[in-house]
Amino acid sequence: MKSYFDILNDYTKTKKILDAKVKKQEEVLKMLKKAQKDNEERISQYVGESLIFGEYDIKSTFDKMEEIQVYYPVLHMCSEVSGGISNITLTHYDGYIEEEPERKIIQEYTLKSEQENLNITITGISNAYTLGCSNNNILLEVKGAMAMDHKVKYIVKINNKEKYSYERDFKGEIVNEVLREILQDKYISYSDFDKNSQRMRDKRLRDSGSRARVCNNILLTLIPNWNRNVYMYIYNNIITKLNFNFNAEEVIKDIKNNYNKCNKEYWFVKRYPISGDEELLMRISESKKHDNSCCAYEDTSIILEIPYPAKTFEIELAICSYEKREDIKSYMQTYEDVFYISEKENINFNMKMKILELINC
Repeated sequence: MKSYFDILNDYTKTKKILDAKVKKQEEVLKMLKKAQKDNEERISQYVGESLIFGEYDIKSTFDKMEEIQVYYPVLHMCSEVSGGISNITLTHYDGYIEEEPERKIIQEYTLKSEQENLNITITGISNAYTLGCSNNNILLEVKGAMAMDHKVKYIVKINNKEKYSYERDFKGEIVNEVLREILQDKYISYSDFDKNSQRMRDKRLRDSGSRARVCNNILLTLIPNWNRNVYMYIYNNIITKLNFNFNAEEVIKDIKNNYNKCNKEYWFVKRYPISGDEELLMRISESKKHDNSCCAYEDTSIILEIPYPAKTFEIELAICSYEKREDIKSYMQTYEDVFYISEKENINFNMKMKILELINC
């Protein structure tokens, strides 16, 4: 019968042998895991760099359900794979949803690599962007067109097993490139902003309920009758009540000769005696009233809103009388009113302007 020390000695020898084998297997397992990781990284790099982050072309398809042209990037595939886009989808609005959901464009590639025995499917997903641009002054929209642009998430499956995700930012270049192509030979003049254009816009806003900036084409053809309004103010408040001989034409002449000299920094001010302690105070300044005004153009293909090309001048009239209070003479104003002169800039309204240069988005 073996003694305790003999058994302990056998156990120690066996454990050393097993520990050595386990350590060796751990090193083999570690090497296998590293090889697997290297292989995954190799495939990931191949798929990502060769397929996703290379060059691309811009193509389009027509969505018959909504009659919308859908533009999207088509990635250049390396020579080792064959195939291409097998499907492109624009997600549609649900008519029962009150709030408009975010629309998506989904594209699917089906590819094969005979050399490496790979079956690759790529699914690209992005928001659907209106084909147009906008900034503080300009709004442009091409009707019936949307684009896959900005951040696109690509989901890549290899042999229906390995799955990778990538994201690419096209940074608005898809929209910009398509706009340049569509608008390269398109011109417009302010005379095109006519009643028909305004009616088309009004109808669209009524039918679709879309929100839009308040643009008033009537300003382009408005002939302001400010001189008559100023005369009637003087006639009703001065000539008939205070001084029958007051010279209203002098005030109107001063306004005509001085309003276009005014700007945001320079005002024109003049006082006219009426009778006794009463006088007419007239002040002209460049107004901010129409600083953000715009005019809208619309036809069957585009919507365009641009700044209204005019300056607006503000004429303030007030009848003042001296009033003595505690030995201090001060003015008391009555019968105040404000009138506006809206003057179109000195431009040729029939001059054709290139829309691409005009929008500068």
